[in-house]
Amino acid sequence: MIALAGCRHASQESPPDLLLVNGTVITVDANDRIAGAIAIRGDRIVAVGTTVAIEALAGPRTRRIDLAGRTVLQATGIDTGNRGYPNIEPDTLGEMIRMYHDAGYPEASATFMWWIGDTYAGNFGSRARRLDPFATYQKRGIRWANGSDYSVTPFAARYGLWAAVAHESVLGIYGGDPFGRDEVVDIHAALRAVTIWVAHQMFLDKKIGSIEVGKYADLAVWDRNPYRVPTADLKDMKCQMPVFDGKIVFQAEQPVAS
Repeated sequence: MIALAGCRHASQESPPDLLLVNGTVITVDANDRIAGAIAIRGDRIVAVGTTVAIEALAGPRTRRIDLAGRTVLQATGIDTGNRGYPNIEPDTLGEMIRMYHDAGYPEASATFMWWIGDTYAGNFGSRARRLDPFATYQKRGIRWANGSDYSVTPFAARYGLWAAVAHESVLGIYGGDPFGRDEVVDIHAALRAVTIWVAHQMFLDKKIGSIEVGKYADLAVWDRNPYRVPTADLKDMKCQMPVFDGKIVFQAEQPVAS
């Protein structure tokens, strides 16, 4: 069970206000663990684990939401402000980081590759194949933040998640694969780049970025599991229940409360 100590700690205090149970909780913690349920008190996550263990924490006034297998992710879409890193060759970027920073995290908004990717492909030619070099970042131990840059690319965060894996342009003017496949990453890395790595860039990874005990309960319940669906389906994911500061903001017909 994930965060068993957190479950014990929670049971010694007042019962949780809200339980999310029978789900697929992608924690994005250090071990990328998958849990089944979450307990929330106030605006914080107080326990993460199996549905059986989490339901044992309920009190008479605890609200219970049956997720019916739906997926819970840390809320995504943070924009840290573009730093001009996406077009810098990785070796040059590494040197800049060593010269000017004690540590550095490039922000590369993958959505640009889709939204204005045809322009990039036309202007950059063969250089477009190293645009947003996520795989190279990963090989060299550079963690990046896939920010939304929402004011420029006004699309839901799931498009950035999909674009990091797909590397496609919206119109396909220069073919279906103008950026090649050398710099794509899998969904696990892409998800970390819109959650915990973004949080770390903003010095907030102790508070947000992953689903762990003590962090803010800023969550999103999705209709599908990004680890299991085909890449093309990532951009069609639908958020059915956002939770902010431990409060349900909106709830679709499912999941159900009791």
